[in-house]
Amino acid sequence: MEPSVILQPLLSFLGGWWWTFTPIILGFIFWELYVFFVREKFFLTIKFVLLEISLPREVEKTPKAMEQVWDEFHGLHDIFNLKELYIKGEFVQWLSCEIVSNGGKIHFYIRTPEIFRDLVESALYSQYPEVEISEVEDYVSSVPADIPNRAYDMWGSDFILTKSDPYPIKCYEEFEEIKEEKRVDPLSSLVEGLGTLKEGEQIWLQILAQPILFEGRPAAEKLISKLFGKKFDEESGTMKELGKFTTDIIDIITTGRKAETNEEISQMDMFKSFMLTPGEREILEGIEKKMDKLPFFCNIRFIYIAKKEIFFKPKIRLAMSPFKQFTTLNANGIKIGPNKTKINYFFVDRRVYYRKRRLLRFYKRRLFEVGWKPNILNAEELATIFHFPGKLVAPAPMVSRVEARKGEPPPTLPTE
Repeated sequence: MEPSVILQPLLSFLGGWWWTFTPIILGFIFWELYVFFVREKFFLTIKFVLLEISLPREVEKTPKAMEQVWDEFHGLHDIFNLKELYIKGEFVQWLSCEIVSNGGKIHFYIRTPEIFRDLVESALYSQYPEVEISEVEDYVSSVPADIPNRAYDMWGSDFILTKSDPYPIKCYEEFEEIKEEKRVDPLSSLVEGLGTLKEGEQIWLQILAQPILFEGRPAAEKLISKLFGKKFDEESGTMKELGKFTTDIIDIITTGRKAETNEEISQMDMFKSFMLTPGEREILEGIEKKMDKLPFFCNIRFIYIAKKEIFFKPKIRLAMSPFKQFTTLNANGIKIGPNKTKINYFFVDRRVYYRKRRLLRFYKRRLFEVGWKPNILNAEELATIFHFPGKLVAPAPMVSRVEARKGEPPPTLPTE
């Protein structure tokens, strides 16, 4: 069949009816631009503060304490009316939790909207009362804004999940043992690697976290339905039996008749659960456990910056390799995303240059990556990736620590 046989009727249709769908397309484009404009306008009104967390000499608490902190960080979530959403341009704001190594000296930062500073500080002090929190100048201003340039070079990337969001990553509980001396901190390899940087080298690690409520639940329920041998009814949101004939056969074999009451159907579901392999059962339990904890939209990225005379590309492995330990083959993991500063074909130098500039700009502004939906991690997973390690894990002088504990003045101290 010649192409003209198909194209001629199509062109005739478009020529006669273009006026019906063109306004719809233009209206959709206008609406997207309008929403972007009002949200960008609101974003520019937000005042941010960068808080540095100086750790005490000893951090005896496990990442479980940090999970409680992340639960409190979820308090940033809010619900808006139509006027707030589409006239004022308001949206749920987010935190940026950052681990930075500058010449081997490691710092922990949290960048937050100023209006939520009290929430962040109270959450941290509630679990880590001995830390010191101070507002500092933004470290990103210590390097030129036009990197890469003649003096500096950089390499960076976003991280993404290896599988879909409902699958959990390996969390801190799987690293721990009952005995204190056998506890393994999932941040140990990252901190150890960052501490080896030389003067003039920097690695920045950034975790953007925006609290959400139910956005990831439909995908998780659909995945559970698929793994459990059922299908998900997209319209009603209920689980239906997959294959009535197969179900009736199983019912007859196990009970002598077809299941009719809700109790009998529930017993059948229990029977089917016993037919799962240990690995399948573990995956289902992990997905359900992830659904039970507070979720966040997340964007994780890192940047390695150094002067050209000391820039050593293999140093990027110091930030990349530690994320391998959060991977389990039957569940989920973290890997380098497509937005890395590496191009394989066509106009390589120019495209790499623009990608580096874009990644640095997004890092400095603490913006979510545009072009794909952020990954979903819950409070437990975030506590695994970002928490405060003890001195045995991160010995001095790697991590900035409080050498002397501050105390309140005695009540009998004269004031005059």
